[in-house]
Amino acid sequence: MGISMILKIQRLLTLCLAALLATASALSAAKTVSLYKFRIQKQISGWTEEKSSYQAFGPKELFTIIDGGAPEYIDNGLKKGFLQRISGPDSAAIELYAEDFKSEGNAQKMFSAKQAASSGQLSTIPPDTAKVLVNEVIGGVWMCAAMGQYYFELTLTGVRNTASGKTKIGTILDYIGKTAKGLPLK
Repeated sequence: MGISMILKIQRLLTLCLAALLATASALSAAKTVSLYKFRIQKQISGWTEEKSSYQAFGPKELFTIIDGGAPEYIDNGLKKGFLQRISGPDSAAIELYAEDFKSEGNAQKMFSAKQAASSGQLSTIPPDTAKVLVNEVIGGVWMCAAMGQYYFELTLTGVRNTASGKTKIGTILDYIGKTAKGLPLK
């Protein structure tokens, strides 16, 4: 085998390795954006993302977003997440935290920690895909849920009665549940 043949094979192997690295990088990038499929912009009738309210975060950035509670999330395996505010009908507004814990076990641990610290009601969202913890708060409703590797917290404000609030938040949960069913759970 001549030197030119060896150089051709070496070049071919280099190109193959570059293609393999590019494919791996693209697959890795696809995994990092899957969480953002939960971002609500205008997909739900009557609900719209508030301008400049979207904020992506990792464990370090969470300390600047929530005051004093970040270690609980990090200790339970938080990898990344986002915060957004959504405006809805009748002056209702939702603050949504969508977080990727990279495993169903970690997301469930986070949910269990919130459940242990809460006096809220435990319910199931159709079609019985996830348990939801619901607390009534002044002027609204707070809830959390774990679906696969994802953990969600929503605070709804601007509602006068909790029945109306639960209906409004149910619309958002329905969207999240349908979106979660379409994602590969890792």
